[in-house]
Amino acid sequence: MKPWLEYIDPINWHEAALIFPLMADEEIQKLADDIKANGLKNSIVLLNDKVLDGRNRMLACKLAGVSPDFQSRNAEKLGSPVSWVLSQNLHRRQLTASQRSVIGMEAEKLFAIEAQEREHARKTQSTVAFVPESPKGNSRDRAAKESNVSPRYIQDAKLVAAKSPELLAKVKSGEISLPKAKKATVQGAPKSYCSITSKNVKDARCLSMAQHRLHYCQAKTQVLFAVMDEASFDIKTRDAARSVLQTYLRCFQDFAKFTADAVEFIEKNIAARREVAA
Repeated sequence: MKPWLEYIDPINWHEAALIFPLMADEEIQKLADDIKANGLKNSIVLLNDKVLDGRNRMLACKLAGVSPDFQSRNAEKLGSPVSWVLSQNLHRRQLTASQRSVIGMEAEKLFAIEAQEREHARKTQSTVAFVPESPKGNSRDRAAKESNVSPRYIQDAKLVAAKSPELLAKVKSGEISLPKAKKATVQGAPKSYCSITSKNVKDARCLSMAQHRLHYCQAKTQVLFAVMDEASFDIKTRDAARSVLQTYLRCFQDFAKFTADAVEFIEKNIAARREVAA
């Protein structure tokens, strides 16, 4: 076992633990205050020397200046790490159906990996690594059942994930609901980004609007780069910034095309008026 502070590093967190969102900073601080006053009630659980359960408690222990207790689990007795994490956390976390849908979506991926590993173990008759047995049924239905959501909700989460990873992150954190995120992705980009297209470029005002919004995108991107330069920039912030930067890159590309269309239209309009005047 490593020195306990090394388990703070996300690289030492089990992939099954990552399906649940971390608690908000203020919630972790409250937990830290409680641990400082009353001690840690539940040990940090390790599987194959990675944190399977207790990331929030461990972060709170660091704030409280308390060394946590650790408990290593036997893989064969534990069964599916994903099922175990779901059973341990769903009942004690105040999560919305939208958040559980994202958890179910991520659990489905891990259930599918477990199924592939079991199939590979059967074909090769491998006895080197233990692969937990699983109930029959497809991964999505199992993930839906164990996450206490409908399979349709998990499918909706996949739709949002494919269209807008940044919106999915907000759903997982509880900032917005899944139906609102789905509606936003189905409708497309915000209206302020959609009002200029090659079909409705009418006059010089369109070019002015495109330039204004392009400058807005540039300003927002500069803010993101400033965030990335800060010493406190962490993995979560970096991933969010990357997603937003990708969104703005698409905006830049779209507006570059729209601006070119506006310029072409205006030049043709001016040329036509000159011919009429002549």
